[in-house]
Amino acid sequence: MIKYKKLIIILLGILVFTVGCNSESTTNSNEEVDTVNTEEINSKDNTNETETETEEEVVREETNEKRVEEELNTQFNKLYDEELVTTDLIAFIDENIENIDTELATNWIDKLELKLDENLPLRIDRVFQQDPDNELMDIDGQSKYFSEEKINDIQNEKLKKEIEDNFNTFHRLVNIEGAFYPIVDYQKLSKYNEFINEDLSEYINIMGLDSEMIPFSDGARIITIEDLKNRILESEVYLTNYPNGIREEKITDNYRNKLTFFMGGLPNTPIYNYDNNIIISEIMDIFQETAALQNLVTGQTLGKYIEDIENNDNIVDEEILSKVEGYVEESINTIKSK
Repeated sequence: MIKYKKLIIILLGILVFTVGCNSESTTNSNEEVDTVNTEEINSKDNTNETETETEEEVVREETNEKRVEEELNTQFNKLYDEELVTTDLIAFIDENIENIDTELATNWIDKLELKLDENLPLRIDRVFQQDPDNELMDIDGQSKYFSEEKINDIQNEKLKKEIEDNFNTFHRLVNIEGAFYPIVDYQKLSKYNEFINEDLSEYINIMGLDSEMIPFSDGARIITIEDLKNRILESEVYLTNYPNGIREEKITDNYRNKLTFFMGGLPNTPIYNYDNNIIISEIMDIFQETAALQNLVTGQTLGKYIEDIENNDNIVDEEILSKVEGYVEESINTIKSK
């Protein structure tokens, strides 16, 4: 009996010990959960505070950038309001264009190019006024473009200063019919292409081809017929890619003029032989190469024109040439209706 009592006491002791351990374990577990939950809450609070601070910093930075751009734009407009594009304006653009966004950079170069183009009549007048003795032609009249290296050869100090200013403000001088005329140097202007949108950049590239080597002069084509074809196609691609482009109207005129002279020739570079009015074989070859590009409107137009010429025994007469204007306008309308 005593043994049984001892056994029961031992069992009860074991039971009490087990329950006590479980209770302690549960308590410890609960404490750990509470600790973890508190840490998670604190962590989330810290994360939220960090995110809020980051968002506020972004807003502050954007506000500061906008304020800086507004201040820069105000300075740009003051310099832009001068009668002519100045070296001060160009220096300002060079110094700050990388600190503004693409939209504002495009706006600056858009306005710069417009002013350069609008200033040309005044630039021409100023050069002619300072060069009454045609000194520029005496110095470099055998060249198509006046060499910047020959500025120091100019004896007339006022003329020298004027020519320097032209070269320092995105101009070059081209020899047309016995005199040098300022034109916009789009090759130099293209240095801003990395900062502006593709529309204006493509326009500058197209115009750069003409400022590097003008296509027509003194009633003649002075580039190869192949080069002329390629420039026409570049213009069509621009008009197709940018139907409402920043310079859509100007490129349309560019396309119209080039395609007209490509198809009809010029007085001093006709597309036919003088003795028999038969189309020049090299010209016909280029026409056929162009007509093979049926994915382009220009190619489709040349296909029709070639058919007219062939049906006329390859003779280019007034009747054939009278079709050029209609084909050119049809080509433009088709491009714009895409």
